[in-house]
Amino acid sequence: MVEDQVYRFDVTEPSGVRLTLMKANLSIDARGTFCPIPVIKTSEAIRNLDAGAVVEVISDDPAIEFDLPAWCKSQNHTVEHVDRDGDDFHYFIRKRQD
Repeated sequence: MVEDQVYRFDVTEPSGVRLTLMKANLSIDARGTFCPIPVIKTSEAIRNLDAGAVVEVISDDPAIEFDLPAWCKSQNHTVEHVDRDGDDFHYFIRKRQD
């Protein structure tokens, strides 16, 4: 895990600009693991963060598209942004306000 200020910035040119700028307080690299491990890692990490903090979860498990949003909904966290880079999914999750 990498803590404090993780940025993701993407630009697509020359046909147009695709800009994604997300700032996260923590990044979890769950690549190479499968359900339920990415959700468990996210659950453990988010517990230690302040309300409103953002966690980036990187996973190459196709099930993450269903599992992580469902977990977020059940815990009242917010999926702020999702991006796909090849086989990798990048989820930006905002911790619920307590």
